Amino acid sequence: MVQMIVFTGCNAGIGYYAAGNLAKRGYKIIAAVRSKEKFDEMIKEIKDEFGPVAAGNYEFVAPLDQGSFESVQQFAAAFLKQYDGHRLDVLACNAGVTPYLFAKPEDQLSKDGIDAVYQTNLLGCVLLTLCLLPKLQESKGRVVWTASGLHRGAVVDNLKLMKKVREPYIPLYDEGMLVKIALIYEMYRRFGKTGPTFHIFNPGGTATKLLAAGNPEFENQKKCINTPQKSGLSLLNACICKEGASGEPLYLQAYRFAGCKQSWETFNIFGGIGEKTSATIPSNDAMNTAFQKEMWENTINLLSGAGVAVSADGTVKLP
Repeated sequence: MVQMIVFTGCNAGIGYYAAGNLAKRGYKIIAAVRSKEKFDEMIKEIKDEFGPVAAGNYEFVAPLDQGSFESVQQFAAAFLKQYDGHRLDVLACNAGVTPYLFAKPEDQLSKDGIDAVYQTNLLGCVLLTLCLLPKLQESKGRVVWTASGLHRGAVVDNLKLMKKVREPYIPLYDEGMLVKIALIYEMYRRFGKTGPTFHIFNPGGTATKLLAAGNPEFENQKKCINTPQKSGLSLLNACICKEGASGEPLYLQAYRFAGCKQSWETFNIFGGIGEKTSATIPSNDAMNTAFQKEMWENTINLLSGAGVAVSADGTVKLP
């Protein structure tokens, strides 16, 4: 049976290579990208790089902008309607943005009045997962969220700034990654024992356009970090590896020997693993049960406060 994967952030960088290799192996990729134009551009590249068979395994359902709650719900509704009665095996939430692009005061908050980086990297990811959760529960599928080892540097008190314009700018990228990891464990506690598995993938330092955007140090950094191709193979592994098919959440790494030293999750001289991953332990804050529950309540309140019809238990009523 052909397995179906809803894949966000698959038209560039790590996600492009992970999804492209999966499609080449016969997986059906529901490409959740921002527009049909971006999808068409991506398919031309996929056909050239991975072949026509891989390109034929991609499908476009509707645009998805993870920074817009309205767009996330519209995508989910279109997908559930089009694939009613079909299995969903994996949800890979890989889309994300860099804080360098949102430093200007007028760009910091989304139209929902929430930090734009936090909303795109975390809240949109949570909402999409909750919208598709019943389908994932039916198939006992897998949820993989891309996060970052930078969560270890998060300042929890900065979460109070989520709805404020900051001058000077204080990015909430690390904080979003921290909450992302905490929520994977909370979602497993709530849904994982009878439904899908939940995992976090940390690609570590990778020479992508996302890292390059507005980053003056990129030219020096890219010389000594993973390529998107290699990190993409590790993300592929996180989506289909046997050890992720059951059990508690795994915090999966793309760099060799990442468990030997925390900083080695982001970069080390031994380089990337390729089509493998190794599991390590997130920060103490991420593993704090009280913090996980608090962030669940906070996230539900942010979603409902922005007009999303979501209940305290995470049930979403789509418009």
